[in-house]
Amino acid sequence: MVTTSSRFRIDVPDETLADLRARLDHARWPDHLLVVGREDGDRLRHVHRLWERWRSDFDWRRQERQLNDLPQHLLEVDGMRLHVVHARSASVPPRPLLPVHGWPSSFVEYARVVPLPTAAPPGPGFDVVVPTRPGYGFSDAGRLRDGSEDADGDLFTRLMTDVLGYDRFLAHGDDFGGSIVSRMACRHPGTVRAIHVSEWLEPPVPDGASLGPDERRYLESLAAWREAERGYGHIAATRPQTLGLALDDSPLGLLAWIADKFLSWTDPRPDGRLQFDADFLLTVTTLYWVTRSMTTSMRSYAAADAGGGPVPVPAGVVAPREEHPAPPRSWLERSYADLRSYRIRTRGGHFLAAEDPGAFVAELTGFFAQVAPRDP
Repeated sequence: MVTTSSRFRIDVPDETLADLRARLDHARWPDHLLVVGREDGDRLRHVHRLWERWRSDFDWRRQERQLNDLPQHLLEVDGMRLHVVHARSASVPPRPLLPVHGWPSSFVEYARVVPLPTAAPPGPGFDVVVPTRPGYGFSDAGRLRDGSEDADGDLFTRLMTDVLGYDRFLAHGDDFGGSIVSRMACRHPGTVRAIHVSEWLEPPVPDGASLGPDERRYLESLAAWREAERGYGHIAATRPQTLGLALDDSPLGLLAWIADKFLSWTDPRPDGRLQFDADFLLTVTTLYWVTRSMTTSMRSYAAADAGGGPVPVPAGVVAPREEHPAPPRSWLERSYADLRSYRIRTRGGHFLAAEDPGAFVAELTGFFAQVAPRDP
């Protein structure tokens, strides 16, 4: 069980921040290419504005204080030290909820969300448990362990049951987190009561004759998206340490690499501005920098599991508003045997918990109120 001795507070050394500032001040900007492909001028200007704020106006200590308002712990699970945010509600018995982040994200994505479902009127609140994946942030790097989604899912299941003492729990995941909680539900259906995901398991591609026309169109769109957008994933899967040498040595490079994903995957506001402020993205980037976890986090791609299913527990899937194509329901039903809800969002992108915390919590609590109305 959690003890007071496991409490954790972020306290980045002054010399680490001073070194970061010096590197930002001496950043080298390349000349722009005449042919820029998909890296348009607006995107590069976004990165430049973020760099200017990071080196001059960004207040890490202020962000640190806000994050330290969260109940954080370092907990040992199977010899692995995990950074965990664990916020308890007043509900008796408790309703545990496990949100799992993806890449290039962290527990910071859920920081503004954590207090909301712990007191979710009109129903009972949730105990919210946000673990940091091995290789990310303040969790152990886990260089010698299996870094697959199945391994992380098993680790988080033991965190919830063996360490925190919950018999059953609900789970949400986005990005890699979606496939992690889906696999958890496959491997531990008696423990994972229901799941909600915004990144889904792709089923094994069946024989072409059994594909419907909507499914064919989806697979064609998915192939086109992967060709145009997923070069980063191929590099991370095949050369994570080579890429890590550059990103771990250059904060400008790290910022550009992370910002590219947020700029690509976030649903912009009608006025074209990003849904989240610059300080959120800079907090995420600073966390990767001070923990030197970009290289180990990219192991997620090298160790990523193929598709899977069918998931036997009640499931809800939300397709974010982003360039990644949304599948037809028939395709998802190949992976989710008990698909209770499927929604394609007209607003809100890949990082909905950070983009619109209120909408995220309403989505989550509304779904779980329908499929798991009584306390587990």
